[in-house]
Amino acid sequence: MHMSSSFADRLDRIMAATRTSNSALARALSFDASYICRIRSGKRGLPIRQPFIEPASAYLVNRIRDEHARHVVSAELGHPLPEDATAAKALLASWLSSDDMQTNSSAIQHLFDALEFSQPSIRHENHNASARHPTKHDHNTKEMFFYGNEGKRAAILTFLTQLVATNKPHTLLLHSDEDMTWLYEDKEFSKQWKALMLKLITTGSQIRIIHSISRNSNEMWEAVKMWLPLYATGAIEPYYYPLLRDGVYRRTLFVASKHSAIAATSLNSGGDATDWLNMLLYDRQAVTALEHEFSAYFSLCRPLMRIHTSKEAILRVASEFADNKGTILASRADDRFVCTCEDGHALLVSTSSVPVAFETAETRMVGAIWEYLRNLPAEELSQGAEAHELLVSLVSHLASP
Repeated sequence: MHMSSSFADRLDRIMAATRTSNSALARALSFDASYICRIRSGKRGLPIRQPFIEPASAYLVNRIRDEHARHVVSAELGHPLPEDATAAKALLASWLSSDDMQTNSSAIQHLFDALEFSQPSIRHENHNASARHPTKHDHNTKEMFFYGNEGKRAAILTFLTQLVATNKPHTLLLHSDEDMTWLYEDKEFSKQWKALMLKLITTGSQIRIIHSISRNSNEMWEAVKMWLPLYATGAIEPYYYPLLRDGVYRRTLFVASKHSAIAATSLNSGGDATDWLNMLLYDRQAVTALEHEFSAYFSLCRPLMRIHTSKEAILRVASEFADNKGTILASRADDRFVCTCEDGHALLVSTSSVPVAFETAETRMVGAIWEYLRNLPAEELSQGAEAHELLVSLVSHLASP
């Protein structure tokens, strides 16, 4: 893997790896072959007004037709290329856009900081040592039991710490529609969770998550916001179940394929849940069964949002929002931007050192962001003409060299 290079060098290497000629890429993207040649040689920069990286990535991924090509491209990226074409395209686009050939942990950490639009209210509790010092796995152990929210945090830290300790990539399948206070009420746990997820991603892990969109707007916004920085790495696929559920019984299912799993079920009774059971399982047959359960549920789900990591793609979607004539709510703080339109779309943008945009039209997700914006202090919220001006300024910023 090359440690650092220019965009032109990266494009040249990936075109060579996929045996793509200048004329072939030019035809696919409606460019002149000589223009592709100049971009590839570094004599010309990326076009501003016409998308390049995302369509080029989609075309180049389709050129990977055998295991040898997949191996060569994975070696260039320093990351296993996902089997899913959409995820592979997102990873390649992120790689081509990056100034660093590796998944840069400090850059991802910057995204964590940049996308903290607001902090959820934190309730501090006393926690036992097991939550702070996850138990090492005795390979003769088939399961471990934890209870309540505190136990769930201890189980998750144990689960993630053991995966990180293997120092190899894993496939993680994650879903929880249980009450999310276990995630928000302990600020220290939130930091540890982020750090462990970051380590897993930087060692090549791939994550598929099914979000619950049947929550109240504030809870759903907080849940998705926790994941936004990680989405930009290209290592996570966010999905949702589109139909309504009664929500009486709720489920948490975290599976590390062929390694371990966490399973929990609770009742939406509004009562005391301090003794609800959380199981951390290592038995291979049990882990496989839970993986099959996740896959069956996943087959009923849809993608939650579109993630853009190239500057031209972010510029394009921001321009589309700026041209919208309907009612717009928007807010901007430093390099963080949130916007919703009455036509049922929402856009979140970070223009930090690792630019990324999240675009969604899922009704309940858009509604959650709309409610978040309406509840902001008046001085932080832009509406009507002021919101349009804010969008125009964002487009102008993105279009600048």
